[in-house]
Amino acid sequence: MELETDEKGIVTFLPLRAWSVSIVQDKTVGLAVDYFASAEDAVAGRTSRIQLHIDDEVARQIGRAMELRANMLIERRNS
Repeated sequence: MELETDEKGIVTFLPLRAWSVSIVQDKTVGLAVDYFASAEDAVAGRTSRIQLHIDDEVARQIGRAMELRANMLIERRNS
């Protein structure tokens, strides 16, 4: 999957404000993420929210991938 970029080719990201993970109706993993959709929203403290349901195996894969990338960054900082 390609990441979106701005007109200068810089990868654009939305700042994460808060998140929560839950089990929804004993069937799926729920992920709720509050984020700032723009710089103006960040200045105003105005968040947007997305709520996703994720298959349990996909949630496990995402968790492992995020942990791996985070550990890579931590190791780089400590070396």
